[in-house]
Amino acid sequence: MKVIYCGQIDYWKNAPDHLGIKQGMQELGWDWHIVDPCMAGSTPDGVAAEINELNPDLVIHGNTDSFGQHLFERIREDTCQIFNMYDYRTPEMLHQGEWDDWVKSAPYISAATVSAKNHIPMWEQAFGVPTFFLAHACWVPPKLVYDPEFDFDVLFTGGHHSAGPLAARAQLIMDIQLLLIDKAIKIKQVNETDWEKRNQVWTDLPKWYHSSKVVLDVSHFWGNPGYCSGRYWYTATLGGCAVTKRFPGCEEFFPILTNGILTRQ
Repeated sequence: MKVIYCGQIDYWKNAPDHLGIKQGMQELGWDWHIVDPCMAGSTPDGVAAEINELNPDLVIHGNTDSFGQHLFERIREDTCQIFNMYDYRTPEMLHQGEWDDWVKSAPYISAATVSAKNHIPMWEQAFGVPTFFLAHACWVPPKLVYDPEFDFDVLFTGGHHSAGPLAARAQLIMDIQLLLIDKAIKIKQVNETDWEKRNQVWTDLPKWYHSSKVVLDVSHFWGNPGYCSGRYWYTATLGGCAVTKRFPGCEEFFPILTNGILTRQ
């Protein structure tokens, strides 16, 4: 089967989930190709022409850029197209009518996957297509690497947002830091927005996670069934020791070990 993944896979080429997508498609034995609509010089018509020329059996759209650039309707009508939604985004969180614009692409989509189970009805109703739960995953490196340069007591990768629904995580991390003051432990926070620096963080992330003593694995939201950000999977496959905020259904991903026996709650 010829499959095209349309998303920022090459733009953020060393992100562990992007490497994991390539790894997964390779292990499935697909004839797979990456078309990245965010690379310099790309245009919606050019991206669509590249996809149509490859004549795929399936196009997987992995970023909302496909909505913003109206790529779905530019691709040949007989092509099966699906959309993967890994971020926790509701219509209320989308600005300037983005959601209404997204829904215009519904006639060209055959199915959707979302990373929060309680969003399945929302997508099925708005887009009128079968919608399934699909969690994040991560690249599995050939070996884990310890580097003393990245050996921190407590590590957190991500931003701090002090306003709106994203503020709860920032407050939680500040509360954890207050608890660590007496132990003279300072949380090492890594967050880069510059393209080159951020790609370097992605490159070094396996060392950050495996070398640090504890990784704070905290998503922006933790009350939604099945939802967690990519870091939940990064920590597991990159050999980190995670301290995470529980969320509904987390035991389905990692069963609890009790007296040497795996159990599910």
